[in-house]
Amino acid sequence: MRFFRIFQFLDNNSLKASKRDIQINIDEKDFFEISIEKKDLNLSLNVSVACDSQKCKTIAFEKQTVRFAPNSTTFRFEISAKNAGHDVIVATIADNNTNVDDSDSFVRIRVGRAQALATLAEVVGWIYFVIWSASFWPQNISNFRRKSVIGYNLDFAALNVTGFLFYSIYNSGIYFSLRIQSQYEATFP
Repeated sequence: MRFFRIFQFLDNNSLKASKRDIQINIDEKDFFEISIEKKDLNLSLNVSVACDSQKCKTIAFEKQTVRFAPNSTTFRFEISAKNAGHDVIVATIADNNTNVDDSDSFVRIRVGRAQALATLAEVVGWIYFVIWSASFWPQNISNFRRKSVIGYNLDFAALNVTGFLFYSIYNSGIYFSLRIQSQYEATFP
């Protein structure tokens, strides 16, 4: 029973960020909050809030240490974007002798050059994807209706399907794989 209470205590106390991802543009401001959820501790905590890397590359944010007293559960932090790229802000508990989980206390910040440019890139990308996806279907449908492949260019079809397959794998990798995203962002901040 005592073993169960230890894990119940660990489960009840956690340090969390109010936002997991923030997307802003250069010269814009935003905020996030760090809070203790389900706080049943009757002690004070020192929490260090800083960029994951040595110095923030894209936002104006200096390392801060805040003190959660028994009656305070939330602190608000302001950020201001200065360069395009990305940063991660992490909150860690300075006192290692507490039973508070801080694994969910981080914020990913992406700074873009302009919202119109980001929207345009996304729209053009999806239009390109849809047009390329549909480009080889008219010939396939007409050959199926004619029940003939006379005039059908197999090289074109094979290259088009191969290109479409690898383009889809590339897009899926960029969208779903955090490792590929971090490599891409390291090359093109």
